[in-house]
Amino acid sequence: MKTTLQFPKNATKQHIGYIGTTGAGKTQGLMQLFDNFEDSKKILIDVKGDYTATRKKEDDLIFCPYDKRTIGWNIFNDIKTYLDIDNIVAALIPDNPKTTDSYFDNAARSVLKGIFIYLSKEEGVDNASLWDVVTSPDLILHIVRNDKEACSYMEMHLGKEEELDKQAKSVLGTMLAHIGVTLEALSKIDGDFSFKEWTKSEKDKRSIFLLGEESVLTSLLPLYRVAVEIVASELLSMPDDTTGKRELFFWLDELPKLKKVSKVIDLMTLARSKGGRVIYSIQTLKQLSEVYGKEGMYTILDTSNTLFIFRTTDANELENILGKQEVLEYSESRTWGPHDMRDGGSHSKQKKTKPLVLASDIQRLENLEFYIKSIAPDITKAKLQYIGREERNPKFVPNIEQIQKRSVDDEDSEANESENRVSADDFMDDISSL
Repeated sequence: MKTTLQFPKNATKQHIGYIGTTGAGKTQGLMQLFDNFEDSKKILIDVKGDYTATRKKEDDLIFCPYDKRTIGWNIFNDIKTYLDIDNIVAALIPDNPKTTDSYFDNAARSVLKGIFIYLSKEEGVDNASLWDVVTSPDLILHIVRNDKEACSYMEMHLGKEEELDKQAKSVLGTMLAHIGVTLEALSKIDGDFSFKEWTKSEKDKRSIFLLGEESVLTSLLPLYRVAVEIVASELLSMPDDTTGKRELFFWLDELPKLKKVSKVIDLMTLARSKGGRVIYSIQTLKQLSEVYGKEGMYTILDTSNTLFIFRTTDANELENILGKQEVLEYSESRTWGPHDMRDGGSHSKQKKTKPLVLASDIQRLENLEFYIKSIAPDITKAKLQYIGREERNPKFVPNIEQIQKRSVDDEDSEANESENRVSADDFMDDISSL
């Protein structure tokens, strides 16, 4: 006999987390939750393309520079303040908790901040302008020598000499290692879309699918962190939602894959009053701890008013997180003597503390089985019914430039272009036209 698990309505207005190993049922759980909010506004990380294929409505948006259906976006559309620059730089080059020497990452952030400061003052800049600068040491040094404000962030790491020294080259190398592939992909698109304006609009209920088809996901993760940071920052800057009508979901499947999104902790602690809801999934607590640290991990878990726990290797720690209960244990003792009147007995009861759910019970969960801890007082065990879903959209429509074989005519043409190519000094005179 099948029964329906009634999900408390108030729980849908709070943050929800899914924990479980690969194949345990997280995706099924997330998809079935999605069904309840199909018409709600979302920014969604689609790490495998499944949501795009099965849940995207016709008017919903896709952001993926490697997909032909992508919206056109110029990163400078969403840079209005110095804080915007700080958030974008932090998203492009996040903290690495595993590093023992953060100098080069910090230096790369400072240099990138200087580049953004310089370009943000110029008219008509776009993604291609940014790509041109970050890949040209000469243009970067031009900024150092000609923009005092940008120079204050860059000079200590690059100097002002005509040639970069070894350390300065390492700083630029670190910067490109973090953002090179991402900004090259971004340089191929342009447009008027603004994540800030989308966030503020009460009429625009379209969802944004940050498409992460497996072959391109790693390249685009820095860009998707930027998108989430911009939307989160804009939402958190808005007045509290006193009407209860504002609703914006941050649907962060496989959250640790994004690496550190600095606004996630703020979203978990502050977004509810703004109408923000965070739905996330992780495979293990260790993954979350490695990215956000122990304190950050517990903040995320503690502010998740509902947790769906599937089979996972973190069973022992989850046993503690799910809590304990006091139970009364009764014991009986009897004594016998050589005479009938010498027989006796006693009864006693003792309070003991035991886990609500044993680690062994979590480890033995079958696929699609889970424990749910929500705002209701009891922890419930249940099992999802598998729902197959037909694809109504292509997962991925590639827009990836193919390598063209060089012909003899091409080589002759390149030789002619080389003769007519302007020098770096000539190009410097026109940098303001970027």
